[in-house]
Amino acid sequence: VVPDCEMGANGTFVFADSGLEQNPDPEKLAAIAISSAESFEALVGDGLVTQAKSHALMMMTADCLPVVLGNADGSEVANLHAGWRGLANGIVENTIATMQTKPTWAWLGAAIGQPCFEIGAEVKDAFCSKYPALESAFLAGKVEGKFYADLYAIARYILNQHGIETVLGGNQCSYTQADEYFSYRREAKTGRMTTFVFIR
Repeated sequence: VVPDCEMGANGTFVFADSGLEQNPDPEKLAAIAISSAESFEALVGDGLVTQAKSHALMMMTADCLPVVLGNADGSEVANLHAGWRGLANGIVENTIATMQTKPTWAWLGAAIGQPCFEIGAEVKDAFCSKYPALESAFLAGKVEGKFYADLYAIARYILNQHGIETVLGGNQCSYTQADEYFSYRREAKTGRMTTFVFIR
């Protein structure tokens, strides 16, 4: 459910009090793809960047981490779908490189919390081989070769390494907060949370 909006012509969302109209596409790519949105062309990818006013960027998640980036004067924003694969393959770094200005802040939406996110050693290695300091973002699991990953800590570290010190959010758990969030790991057949960002 998207608050303060209604379905307009041709399947677009019309946002109340904002003048926004955007054609939402719920699909996303598993591979790293970053698009710069300059028109109302429907784009698909794990990272979207825009400098256009009244152009909403949308990401859908259900355990993966939504990340919003913005610059100091509010003239450029980005919206990222950052699951562990995206984070390991550089979705944050590549989006920052794609932006025309330096992002100065980030917001982290609801994602699966560390106690509920068990991963294999290969996932841990994908991060720690690139950023050794991320050892602290993983706790040993109950089974040998398994770990619990902290997506929030991973994202914060990568953002900090690229000069983004103001990082908001990052204190929810999509898995345990069943009354508030959808979770693919909790229920494979589930809905999605939608994160919108736009420049007024």
